[in-house]
Amino acid sequence: TFETAIADLDPIVALLSLIHLTGDRQLLHRYGPELEGTQDQQRSAFSDMGGHDHKRADPAIVAEIRGLLLKEVTGRHEVLLREPDPALFREMLKLALGQELPEASIGPARHHGGFVTDTRVRPQEVLPPADFKVLVIGGGMHGINAAVKLKQAGFAFTVLESRHEIGGTWSVNRYPGAAVDTPSVQYSYSFDPNPSWTKFYPMKEEFLEYLERVADKHRIRPNIHLNTTMDAADWDEARQLWIVKATREGKEVTYEANAIILSVGVLSRPRWPDAKDRDKFKGPVLHSAAWDETVDLTGKRVAIIGTGCSGVQLTRAI
Repeated sequence: TFETAIADLDPIVALLSLIHLTGDRQLLHRYGPELEGTQDQQRSAFSDMGGHDHKRADPAIVAEIRGLLLKEVTGRHEVLLREPDPALFREMLKLALGQELPEASIGPARHHGGFVTDTRVRPQEVLPPADFKVLVIGGGMHGINAAVKLKQAGFAFTVLESRHEIGGTWSVNRYPGAAVDTPSVQYSYSFDPNPSWTKFYPMKEEFLEYLERVADKHRIRPNIHLNTTMDAADWDEARQLWIVKATREGKEVTYEANAIILSVGVLSRPRWPDAKDRDKFKGPVLHSAAWDETVDLTGKRVAIIGTGCSGVQLTRAI
């Protein structure tokens, strides 16, 4: 119910929601000072802010704010403030975070808050020529991004993906515990934010599903050639074209393009440590970027080399 949902809201979130619904900026002056210092500080995987004691808001004030919000929501009025102006946004952000953000972070914050999408948009002055072809190498996160933007701009394009599915790193990496190491609200497309992440750091399966949905929504699948590996690219000076040799479904094919966008990631290729006598170890040797799912680790003593994000995720999972 609305009552239950609003009762669970942080008082500051409830107040800011009320301002959006009513468009009443005076609410920030009336209740903001009462809520100062009550902010919960969010911990990140890569920072430790130490212990943080914060004051508790006056229950009467909180009840008043929630009551106003419930009345507004159940009244089904039209939202009057969908996108706060810069001055108001700064003050709302300051109250929500308990600190002022640097100016350079204001733009990204508007994006992360969902008030602005497609932040990197350039007005199109002319349509691209009908015969201008673009080849995107790689169907991972960056390749999908390139494909969507090329389609929006009206370019003829083709995406070459060496694997049987899109997703790049999120298709290749299948080690136990594989997950995104960046907060989900930040690790997503500005033109297609996802309000329904189930975790602050989503598991790789959930992120791969997100990429699949984006590809389907923007209808770029017909332009993606799976199981296609680029073998060579040579520039034909006379014709002003790239001649790209590739292997598709085991057969040699040739592509021509006016431009190539390389979207080949670095996290999908195993990099083995230069360890002395590694070849003498008799047990299974696995790599997070080339995981062998047939190996059963039950009852085995496992040494994990590396303490980066993959190493931490693996350790927790196994």
